[in-house]
Amino acid sequence: MALTLPPPPLWARLLIQILWLPIVATLTALSVPLFVLGVLLWPIDRKLRVVRLLALIVVFLWLDAGLVTGCFYIWLRHARRRDHASSQAWREEHEKLLLDALEGIMEHAQRWIGLRVELEETIDFGSDRTPLLVFARHAGPGDSVVLAFMLAVFGNRLPRVVLKDLLRWAPGVGALLYRMRSYFVPSRSGAGDDRTKPVQDLAESLEPMDALLLFPEGQNWTPRRWRARIERLRDTGDEARAERAAQWRHVLPPRSRGVVAAMSARPDADVLILAHTGLEWLVSPRQIFMAIPLHEHPFLIRGWTFTPEERPSDPDEIAAWLDEQWDVVNDWVASHQQFLPEFRSPEPS
Repeated sequence: MALTLPPPPLWARLLIQILWLPIVATLTALSVPLFVLGVLLWPIDRKLRVVRLLALIVVFLWLDAGLVTGCFYIWLRHARRRDHASSQAWREEHEKLLLDALEGIMEHAQRWIGLRVELEETIDFGSDRTPLLVFARHAGPGDSVVLAFMLAVFGNRLPRVVLKDLLRWAPGVGALLYRMRSYFVPSRSGAGDDRTKPVQDLAESLEPMDALLLFPEGQNWTPRRWRARIERLRDTGDEARAERAAQWRHVLPPRSRGVVAAMSARPDADVLILAHTGLEWLVSPRQIFMAIPLHEHPFLIRGWTFTPEERPSDPDEIAAWLDEQWDVVNDWVASHQQFLPEFRSPEPS
């Protein structure tokens, strides 16, 4: 059974936020010898992978520290107002903080590790009079950041993301997304816990230019997780779904409850199904390290948009419709596998 890290309690989050700036400064100072070592390794590491990766990590740490500082500054500006958390200015200042952070991390990811984002075709981001529900494939390192960036920059949408609560350990990211009312999926939950209610509440709170980003698979796709999901379905006696999951060689079987909750809460919203490929073969730290820089492996995105009239509303029909969309996503990813180096699609065991 995989170990899960629970989110830090409130007192720990506050303590980490207070100490985060000196911690980041200390970590940056400690990284200097590693940078020197990375440069000295140039004869055996001509691509300077150590230097590139360290640079991106340090940049992320400072961007996260900047988010902590930015959140504190915004709080100071609005602290005198009792209803500050519901004011338009509060929301807009946090939106700008998020967009600046997304642009910063993507700019440095391109500079230091060669990350490129490409759209296979122009994506329809729906009507600007209603919010957008986005259900995306989950695969490869950092795909949630890339997709949030794509929605913000290409689609002019504010991403409201359903994420793992592990991200609360990142002081700046956790604080900012919490203030923006994103939903953190618990790593552990009791038998009576209902994870769909917060998704429903988040969907109901969306404003016209918001985009709810949800990953129905629940986990990043890897060959091991794909096989494990099939075995789990067979162990529960769901042979029909296990057989269908075995045909989805490039995606995990989607879980429909969150999708049903979001679509039922916002029958007026357009729906965007997102597929992407290019980095899913990076499933281990060694593979990620050896792939740097990523100049030859663009993060390629394809989208399919559905108006409210084109999508179902009944929960059972939504579940069946989601499976049909995952057929399309799987086939699209399969059609691009020839471009992925050192990777072969797994066969069912």
